[in-house]
Amino acid sequence: MQIKDKALACARLSANSDKAGTELTTVLDKWFEKHFVKGVSLKALQSLDATDALATFESVIALRSEADLIAVMRKVDPQNVTVLSKSRADMMLHIRALASGAASPTAKPKPPKKPAPAKAAKPRKAGGFLANARQG
Repeated sequence: MQIKDKALACARLSANSDKAGTELTTVLDKWFEKHFVKGVSLKALQSLDATDALATFESVIALRSEADLIAVMRKVDPQNVTVLSKSRADMMLHIRALASGAASPTAKPKPPKKPAPAKAAKPRKAGGFLANARQG
């Protein structure tokens, strides 16, 4: 039996009992959070897009809190803070664009260059032509 068949069978069986349904929902929520909220990466999203599973990811993340969507955004495009203040639909469009390769993550800003420290002028030692001329 394949994993999707097992999952469907468990879902059907859990529909007969409120307790079983609640337990299965809790387990699935924890699993999704571990693998697709906290454990997501840009490479994983691109893999979902390549296997046509991105639509399923989008449908599940749509049922979750906005905090989970923001957590995904921070994982896949951590430097882009402007997208975090946009709507859920805009964040999902950005995730879709990142997954398909139509957009790239925002580059990390380079810190400003520090000026080179000024070299201290060394005091000149007395000597040379004039110093020798006075001695003699």
